Amino acid sequence: MLGIDEKSAFLIDAGGLGRLAEGSAGSAWLVMPQRPAAVLSKGQPLTLTDVRIVRMDLGSDFDFKSRRIGHPGAESLDSIVRGVPPQNSIATPILMRRLVPRYHRESG
Repeated sequence: MLGIDEKSAFLIDAGGLGRLAEGSAGSAWLVMPQRPAAVLSKGQPLTLTDVRIVRMDLGSDFDFKSRRIGHPGAESLDSIVRGVPPQNSIATPILMRRLVPRYHRESG
Protein backbone atom coordinates (compact mmCIF):
# COMPACT_ATOMS: atom_id res chain seq x y z
CA MET A 1 0.00 0.00 0.00
CA LEU A 2 1.25 3.48 -0.86
CA GLY A 3 0.14 6.56 1.07
CA ILE A 4 1.06 10.10 0.08
CA ASP A 5 1.00 13.15 2.33
CA GLU A 6 -1.06 16.16 1.34
CA LYS A 7 0.68 18.74 -0.83
CA SER A 8 2.83 15.98 -2.30
CA ALA A 9 2.83 14.07 -5.58
CA PHE A 10 4.30 10.67 -6.39
CA LEU A 11 5.40 10.12 -9.99
CA ILE A 12 5.94 6.74 -11.66
CA ASP A 13 7.93 6.59 -14.89
CA ALA A 14 7.40 4.20 -17.81
CA GLY A 15 9.92 1.75 -16.32
CA GLY A 16 8.00 1.47 -13.05
CA LEU A 17 10.31 3.64 -10.92
CA GLY A 18 8.43 5.95 -8.55
CA ARG A 19 9.58 8.95 -6.55
CA LEU A 20 8.21 12.08 -4.94
CA ALA A 21 7.86 15.00 -7.31
CA GLU A 22 10.26 17.88 -6.83
CA GLY A 23 8.58 20.49 -4.65
CA SER A 24 6.51 17.95 -2.70
CA ALA A 25 5.99 19.18 0.84
CA GLY A 26 5.55 15.84 2.62
CA SER A 27 6.51 12.19 2.30
CA ALA A 28 5.20 9.00 0.74
CA TRP A 29 4.65 5.94 2.91
CA LEU A 30 4.93 2.29 1.90
CA VAL A 31 3.07 -0.13 4.17
CA MET A 32 3.97 -3.72 3.36
CA PRO A 33 2.53 -6.46 5.60
CA GLN A 34 4.78 -9.52 5.58
CA ARG A 35 1.90 -11.88 6.45
CA PRO A 36 -1.92 -11.84 6.61
CA ALA A 37 -3.61 -10.20 9.60
CA ALA A 38 -3.92 -12.41 12.68
CA VAL A 39 -7.24 -10.70 13.53
CA LEU A 40 -9.34 -9.05 10.85
CA SER A 41 -12.96 -9.40 11.89
CA LYS A 42 -15.90 -7.03 12.12
CA GLY A 43 -16.12 -5.58 15.62
CA GLN A 44 -12.63 -6.75 16.61
CA PRO A 45 -9.50 -4.57 16.83
CA LEU A 46 -6.94 -5.29 14.13
CA THR A 47 -3.91 -7.43 14.94
CA LEU A 48 -1.26 -7.41 12.25
CA THR A 49 2.34 -8.50 12.87
CA ASP A 50 5.50 -7.86 10.86
CA VAL A 51 4.43 -4.79 8.92
CA ARG A 52 7.29 -3.08 7.09
CA ILE A 53 6.73 0.68 7.07
CA VAL A 54 8.95 2.89 4.92
CA ARG A 55 8.96 6.70 4.74
CA MET A 56 10.06 7.94 1.35
CA ASP A 57 11.48 11.44 1.10
CA LEU A 58 12.66 13.49 -1.90
CA GLY A 59 15.82 11.38 -2.36
CA SER A 60 13.96 8.03 -2.17
CA ASP A 61 12.67 5.84 -5.00
CA PHE A 62 10.61 2.67 -5.32
CA ASP A 63 10.83 0.16 -8.15
CA PHE A 64 7.32 -1.25 -8.58
CA LYS A 65 8.63 -4.19 -10.63
CA SER A 66 11.27 -5.47 -8.21
CA ARG A 67 9.79 -3.85 -5.04
CA ARG A 68 13.24 -2.41 -4.30
CA ILE A 69 13.37 0.75 -2.19
CA GLY A 70 16.26 3.09 -2.80
CA HIS A 71 17.41 5.56 -0.15
CA PRO A 72 14.47 5.28 2.30
CA GLY A 73 14.02 8.27 4.60
CA ALA A 74 13.26 5.89 7.51
CA GLU A 75 11.90 2.41 7.97
CA SER A 76 10.71 0.04 10.66
CA LEU A 77 9.19 -3.40 11.13
CA ASP A 78 6.14 -3.06 13.37
CA SER A 79 3.13 -4.90 14.71
CA ILE A 80 -0.32 -3.56 15.50
CA VAL A 81 -1.83 -5.52 18.38
CA ARG A 82 -5.52 -5.12 19.21
CA GLY A 83 -5.59 -1.89 17.21
CA VAL A 84 -2.61 -0.27 18.94
CA PRO A 85 0.65 0.47 17.06
CA PRO A 86 3.97 0.35 18.94
CA GLN A 87 5.07 3.49 20.74
CA ASN A 88 8.43 3.72 18.94
CA SER A 89 7.37 3.31 15.30
CA ILE A 90 8.19 5.94 12.71
CA ALA A 91 4.48 5.96 11.83
CA THR A 92 2.94 6.01 15.35
CA PRO A 93 2.63 9.81 15.61
CA ILE A 94 0.67 9.92 12.35
CA LEU A 95 -1.37 6.77 13.04
CA MET A 96 -2.37 8.08 16.46
CA ARG A 97 -3.05 11.57 15.05
CA ARG A 98 -0.48 13.18 17.36
CA LEU A 99 1.38 14.64 14.38
CA VAL A 100 0.23 16.34 11.24
CA PRO A 101 2.95 16.43 8.59
CA ARG A 102 4.67 19.80 8.32
CA TYR A 103 4.95 21.32 4.91
CA HIS A 104 7.81 23.31 3.47
CA ARG A 105 6.87 26.88 2.74
CA GLU A 106 7.79 28.13 -0.67
CA SER A 107 9.99 31.19 -0.57
CA GLY A 108 9.34 34.08 -2.79
